[in-house]
Amino acid sequence: MHNKEQTTSTLSQFENINDNAYSFGSCDTCNANCCDGSKNIIHSPLTLEDFEEVVNFFPILFIYGELGYIRPVILLTNGKDFCKYIKDLKCSIYENRPSVCKVYPLSPHITDEIFIDITCPSVLKEEGFTTKNDKIFKTFNDDSFNNYSDKYINTHSYFSPFNKKENLEFVININGNKFYKFKEDNNQTYIKTHIKSLKHLKDEYFK
Repeated sequence: MHNKEQTTSTLSQFENINDNAYSFGSCDTCNANCCDGSKNIIHSPLTLEDFEEVVNFFPILFIYGELGYIRPVILLTNGKDFCKYIKDLKCSIYENRPSVCKVYPLSPHITDEIFIDITCPSVLKEEGFTTKNDKIFKTFNDDSFNNYSDKYINTHSYFSPFNKKENLEFVININGNKFYKFKEDNNQTYIKTHIKSLKHLKDEYFK
């Protein structure tokens, strides 16, 4: 699931689609910029609904928000190379790619509005991509757009009781972004899933 505050990137520029309409050409019009860690594509927020989708392919880690609360994120790249699943500028796990990739260049937002990355080479502001009133054509529609604010709040509420420094430890710093993990499995379903996902950090890609 993509999000306005989601993928850390020096390139992305998200705007509210409001009543505008857009067309989308083809991913063949760029060199997989949205998967390129050298362009500072690093992580993206997760909701609880994303955990099972992500665990088999990417690390699930935590960052601290501006107000000091923890937020789960998917670690997409090592900050210097393409996503490790990109082969010849194509996604090798296309059918299993996370929601953030499925909906890009669109992005759900905590206000339940929809944003779009206008720096995507295939996006043009014209009829074809979206309809009026923030509706999305079937090709880019995804469950992540449904009640996103509720999912975001539920995720925050779930981890809030565990938001104590003694529960987490620093894992990795990528381009100034500090990521943390839980020190141990406390038998909570989503924390168990998070712990399971840490196997991906052992990959040489993140060394």
